Amino acid sequence: MPWKLHNFITQRLLEPTERKDTLSNPIVKIAVGGIALGLAVMLLTVSMVKGFEHEVQQRIIRFGSAITLEPAVQSDKATVFKISEDSLNVLKRVKGIKAIYKTISMQALYRQQAIQDGIMCIGLSSHFQRPDLSSRLVSGQSIDFNSNQPEKSVIISDALARRLNLKVGAYFPIHVLVQRNIIDSALGRVIQKQVPLTRKWKIKGVFKNEFSDLDRQLVYTDIRLLQQLLNCSAEACTAMEVQLVEKAETAPCADQLNLLLPYTLLARTVQERFSVLFAWFEKLHVNAVIIFLLMLLVSLVNMSTALLIFILEHTRMVGQLLTLGYHKSGLQVLFLNIGMRFFLRGMLWGNLIALILGALQYFFHFVKLDEATYYVSYVVLEPSLGDFLWINAVFMGVGALTMILPTLILSKLTPLKTLNFD
Repeated sequence: MPWKLHNFITQRLLEPTERKDTLSNPIVKIAVGGIALGLAVMLLTVSMVKGFEHEVQQRIIRFGSAITLEPAVQSDKATVFKISEDSLNVLKRVKGIKAIYKTISMQALYRQQAIQDGIMCIGLSSHFQRPDLSSRLVSGQSIDFNSNQPEKSVIISDALARRLNLKVGAYFPIHVLVQRNIIDSALGRVIQKQVPLTRKWKIKGVFKNEFSDLDRQLVYTDIRLLQQLLNCSAEACTAMEVQLVEKAETAPCADQLNLLLPYTLLARTVQERFSVLFAWFEKLHVNAVIIFLLMLLVSLVNMSTALLIFILEHTRMVGQLLTLGYHKSGLQVLFLNIGMRFFLRGMLWGNLIALILGALQYFFHFVKLDEATYYVSYVVLEPSLGDFLWINAVFMGVGALTMILPTLILSKLTPLKTLNFD
């Protein structure tokens, strides 16, 4: 095929003066715009889904940890356990584990005058505090976890403070049920019985967490205070938080820990503890795939239709070229080249639109979200060069295959039919 002639014809057909008053001109422009919009939506959708999922996961991990060691049998009561120092050192040697810390969590009841509400008390040690807890304080100060004697103070969440109308400096009375050894005079022996206890601690700080749905009942205090309430030793805890090194995989680490732990304890990943939330992420993935396929289908149908109309509009020219000896395969390549030029033009605009809108959202967060519903206050984007390349590659590859379909009509044309076409 004479490539110089091929390129000359292509350039003439694409000249603005040649296409100015043609029927296909507005149709091609609409198709190019559809491709640009479809590709931009694909790029932004993938970036938004990945960014949202990653941000929420990181907030969950900052809220707790990637892996939690806890009793295998869950109970409403605070079940304490101990792990010897030697066993703990064995667990710490598992590849990917950075550190393991003790915590105590126990349910309690806040009651003052006519107001009462259920709360979750979490005891933290001097070795392990929630990441950035001090930086998230909206008022007051953090507890001194390094003091010789535990401070009789608490840090409460902003959601809890607003709901109970509490401020820094106010007293925070809580009521708990704990197991105590009681002498039963009737039986003449010591029995274990749940005993109500009341403690009146002081609010030292108020924090605003990134997870408003989970921290609405949170109260942080010194782990030693809760150990005293539960009447247990300094080695006892109700859970152990496992921090991983950067880029360590959660599931393999949890599997290794479960092989080393006794049958009474279980290493649970953040995905297992928040299974409902991660099931929601799976649904988001399905939605993203559906959007991806719909945008791809609509864009390709528009471009194929526009190219078909462009071919039909130049049917008489096709007949003249066939009469002059131009091969049908050459004509197919010619119009495929023209279609791909339109397609690549749409892809260029689509990438530019996605880049501009993505940059505006990434730096200025102009699209806001309801944090109480979506756990984040704005649409989070996570741009990735890998995602950008594979989306463009898939889009262009499928587009090239689709552009072949309209050109197949050329194989059915004959010089007689085309020259008589009106």
